[in-house]
Amino acid sequence: MASCTSIPLVAEDASRNLHSWANRSKARVTHVELDLTPDFGRRSLSGTCTLTVAGEGPELVLDARGLSIGRVEVDNGDGSGPAEFSLGDSNPILGSPLRIRRGTVDTVRIHYSTSPSASGLQWLEPRHTAGREQPFLYTQW
Repeated sequence: MASCTSIPLVAEDASRNLHSWANRSKARVTHVELDLTPDFGRRSLSGTCTLTVAGEGPELVLDARGLSIGRVEVDNGDGSGPAEFSLGDSNPILGSPLRIRRGTVDTVRIHYSTSPSASGLQWLEPRHTAGREQPFLYTQW
């Protein structure tokens, strides 16, 4: 007889999404500002993501997949400074947890670039576009 494992559809903590590393019950992103530059030759985006964060948790945990994190800054209103961060081991379904020590600061800026294999980006060669002259990028934001 085969054994069966039961997987709960809803986590005991309703604020915990089983498909994310995020710690939304402690720190939650309320606004995102992107400043990115596409490099069609390298199939990469690079730039910054500035997040407004609500909540009292001193650590912000985000989902990351196919990213190279250059640096992370926090802004306390008097200027930006470096923040401690770590990128955890990759899980085939969840990606990697990006853990950022933010203290009580509500603004976090992440400087990063994507890898050519980043699953949220789809790069089209000019020959695959309507005009056949310019490349095109789809994102799954």
